[in-house]
Amino acid sequence: MNKYCLFLLLFIFLFSACRNKVERNTLNAVEKVVYDSLNIALTDSIRRKSDSICMAQRDTMYALAVDSLLRIRLLEIQNLVEDEK
Repeated sequence: MNKYCLFLLLFIFLFSACRNKVERNTLNAVEKVVYDSLNIALTDSIRRKSDSICMAQRDTMYALAVDSLLRIRLLEIQNLVEDEK
């Protein structure tokens, strides 16, 4: 009995996988509206999160960039002074 059930299940799974499935490539009007509303909601959420992360890191990155530029300019000035000696 157990082997019979296993064979029957295997047979059903094999033949169900062999069917030709029809895939749709277009959306109807209701699906388009749902897709658009979900897309806008998710995009706005992601945009707000990324903007807040950028604003939080902006001051730190700006300070690092200014420090880096100042360090480079000071090295250039030191090299000019040493070359004049």
